[in-house]
Amino acid sequence: MFKFFQKKPLEEDNKEENLASISYIIKKDAKTAYVDIELKDYEEESIDALCQLLDILGNELFYFDTVNMVKTSLMQENKHDALIKILTKINSKIRGKIYSSNMESDKDEPCIKPSEMFKR
Repeated sequence: MFKFFQKKPLEEDNKEENLASISYIIKKDAKTAYVDIELKDYEEESIDALCQLLDILGNELFYFDTVNMVKTSLMQENKHDALIKILTKINSKIRGKIYSSNMESDKDEPCIKPSEMFKR
């Protein structure tokens, strides 16, 4: 399904079979990521395929499956140092997101809600 760390680009013949694709690209010296979305056509089947990809992107399990695929590929290529760097950076970012979301949820919710003060 996924081909990580390819040494040669996908062949053009295979590209015609794709209904939809989403690629994330970071170019050298770029400060932002680019998203490249391709649809075979605007028929129902292609649109459904794009919607399926968008749905997958919102799923946390997909994130973990992707990280696991990266891990497997790096281990097969004996790139353990790269794997450790990736996992360390991911861990740091996840901790930051968890901390930020907890801080935001704590700000929005008072310890005692006004409606609780009037209950008997």
